[in-house]
Amino acid sequence: MDLPFTQARTIYLSDYDVYGQANVGGILGTTNNQFTLGAPQRGIEFGGTPNNGNFSWSLAVTNGSNDSGPSRSSKDVYFRISQRFNLERDPESRNAIQAAGPTGPRDHTSVRLGFLYYYGKNQQNQDGLLFPGLATIQEPFYRVGGDVRFKYRKLELYGLGMFGHDDNHVVTPGAPPTIAAAPAVKFSGGFAGANYWVYPWLIGTFHYDAVNSHADFVNGTPASQYRTRNRFSPGFQVLLRANIKIVGEYQYTFGQPYTDPVTGNTLFFRPNTFQTGIDYVRARKFNRTHFKYERNVMNLSRIAAEAAVATSLVLTLAGASRANEIKGKVSVQGIKSAENIAVYVDAIADKKFDPPKDHVVVNQRKMAFIPHVVAVHQGTTVDFLNSDPVGHNVYWPSISGIKKLSHNLGTWPKGEKKPFQFNDLGTASLLCNVHPEMSGYVVVVPTPYFAVTDKDGNFEIKNIPAGKYTLKTWSEDGKPTTQAVDLSGATATVDLTVKK
Repeated sequence: MDLPFTQARTIYLSDYDVYGQANVGGILGTTNNQFTLGAPQRGIEFGGTPNNGNFSWSLAVTNGSNDSGPSRSSKDVYFRISQRFNLERDPESRNAIQAAGPTGPRDHTSVRLGFLYYYGKNQQNQDGLLFPGLATIQEPFYRVGGDVRFKYRKLELYGLGMFGHDDNHVVTPGAPPTIAAAPAVKFSGGFAGANYWVYPWLIGTFHYDAVNSHADFVNGTPASQYRTRNRFSPGFQVLLRANIKIVGEYQYTFGQPYTDPVTGNTLFFRPNTFQTGIDYVRARKFNRTHFKYERNVMNLSRIAAEAAVATSLVLTLAGASRANEIKGKVSVQGIKSAENIAVYVDAIADKKFDPPKDHVVVNQRKMAFIPHVVAVHQGTTVDFLNSDPVGHNVYWPSISGIKKLSHNLGTWPKGEKKPFQFNDLGTASLLCNVHPEMSGYVVVVPTPYFAVTDKDGNFEIKNIPAGKYTLKTWSEDGKPTTQAVDLSGATATVDLTVKK
């Protein structure tokens, strides 16, 4: 079922205790309801959510017999709704698929509130063997709860509270036996937790579970020191590779009684445990390779003729304009690094350039866009390659803030690539909706004269005709910089400063 924080897709090693809580009266009465909210249920469920993902609903009709076949003639009903409130201040980030900031894309700052309700009717003594002389005992029950989830940057807080109520009866033996209503069997509980992304590959986790059941306490199922059974579970998640993750969790549990063999006194101990494991995903894809053999026949006279034409053309171009270069270094103020800053020659009056035929490749490898920043000439086709053993997505919510230029290429597996021709000037912020920690940039510039700085801020733009140009910069965190350059000699050296 569509549970909040469903155990079917949890990242934790242990389940939520309240989801596994049955309701059994024992010495309190006839209630014997083995239904648990976290168990798989057989039935049918409908649900939906709008495109923005803020509101969701679901409605299910189930047998209420956990993962076994139907044990009673009645059906149960489950209903859930939730609403997310986007707390981003910036309107553009608030309306985008993901928010963005100085450190790249991230989930929206938001709070989600939810409500759930489950109603059923437990049936006992259907065959008349449990309580001879009595008819089938009908005991309606319900589970009601609310949940909350808060996200802020690298921090996620969440919690759920739930209350369970089962009708109850007491049977008085006799000839004939009699049955009467008794106080309902109830329980309450829930969980609260937090996840913090220390690094994209390291997550600290914690959740606290509590269940308060009077029936369990008096029946000793399980025996506990107090009415409330609680558990503290700190843990960690370490992503070693795109498909390998190490997880660990320590569980500090409630006190359970035992008898001291020496004194005979009742003492209590906590059966604390530590669990660890490895999550491993293996993606297998069979590719069919095609080989093509082409035979070209070219006579010597034709080769010689083409070589002569090529040599003449090269000499003509060399005489018309000498290929020069612009090189230099970018310094930064208030920015962590001078690496990955795009430096390019701005549009040249009365000069147009044909789009390049060669494609540029942006690789998705080790859960990152490589290179992180790529500059391309307007009209260039970029091939987005997936080299990870997991599926990746590529999309950008806008190009330089223009939302109508947003695009989503979809999701594809390892070894495949998808091309896109960037015909609009500006910067596309690359995101992956499967892995929100991934980010990259495609900077589309108006001329074929550009470079991206190395880790020390150095750059070199080659094969530029002599002339006067305007040099511009783009960086992920800094403001654009503009500087005039006079390329009259073979080399022009330029020092640029990018400020936050």
